[in-house]
Amino acid sequence: MSDNHVTFGQDEKKHFFQALNNKYQGGKVVYSVIYQALNERANEDWVVTIVVNGVDYTAGPMRLKAEAREAAAEQVLRAYGWL
Repeated sequence: MSDNHVTFGQDEKKHFFQALNNKYQGGKVVYSVIYQALNERANEDWVVTIVVNGVDYTAGPMRLKAEAREAAAEQVLRAYGWL
């Protein structure tokens, strides 16, 4: 599995999207985050696709560890050059 693969469960997924919304909802970037479950059980893989202004910026899924969920939104946006 590459370093580009994201693995986190239901709670981590929820915190990740809340962090994105809380930190960047106020007009800094216009984006939508689309996710699809590969497996419905917690702690299985999720595919995360990031679309900004209708443009797909996903080079591949991202590996985000549960411990890093507080910084996940900033890591992702910085990686894509949005910060």
